[in-house]
Amino acid sequence: MSYFELDVNFPVEASVLLIRVESPDPMVIPFYIRNIEERYQVLTVESFRYGIVYGAIMALILYNLFLAVSLKSSENLLYSLYIFACMLMNISSYTGHLIAGLLFLLMFLLLNSNLRNCTTL
Repeated sequence: MSYFELDVNFPVEASVLLIRVESPDPMVIPFYIRNIEERYQVLTVESFRYGIVYGAIMALILYNLFLAVSLKSSENLLYSLYIFACMLMNISSYTGHLIAGLLFLLMFLLLNSNLRNCTTL
């Protein structure tokens, strides 16, 4: 997941970096100082971890949907909907993967559509 990035060249001597973040709601502020190689390595590992977690959750959702259909159980259907809602909340609010994915999809559709060839009146 890509966060707000700022390229800063700190001088060799000691430096002071002041950051102020204010919000009426609780929020997570990831703050790291890394070089470029470490940043890409951490992002790669983090992406694999999220893929494993979301894949396991999707497998759990599909398993409960299968149980709901085969056993005609409304509890399994409601549980799979609950898990899906929790995953959607996590993707949209905490990690930002949903927004990034939707922006990527929107840009892909705009670049590959015929709308860019249209002229305005």
